Amino acid sequence: MPLMTKDDYLSTLKNLKSRIFIQGKQIPNVLDNPISRPPAMAMAETYYQAEQEERKPLFTARSHFTGEIINRFTHIQRSNDDLVKKIYMLREMGRSTACCFQRCAGMDCMNTLYSITYDMDQQFSTPIYLKFRGW
Repeated sequence: MPLMTKDDYLSTLKNLKSRIFIQGKQIPNVLDNPISRPPAMAMAETYYQAEQEERKPLFTARSHFTGEIINRFTHIQRSNDDLVKKIYMLREMGRSTACCFQRCAGMDCMNTLYSITYDMDQQFSTPIYLKFRGW
């Protein structure tokens, strides 16, 4: 599966059939609302940066699951180099957006669950880690 581009991401937002309310009023599209547009555009920047040839070493990684190049925000960190690149990537995103870019918690959560589910399986002989990896 190729990397999602900024345009791909923005298209998915436009095509969502979700019910979103801001300040008690339903909004038809997150990109058309002055409150929800800035965070959506900050997240779109995470896709844009991964598209830039000079940024690819920092914003992409090779998946140890599929062997494909993926966005570093979805990468399971497996080495000191991964952790260092993550920090440099976050710094660059901060410089690019000057705001929250909406993906740090998800990235940290995925990496934490990867480790914790493995430990749980080792201790309790459960299949949770394999299920998480499959997801």
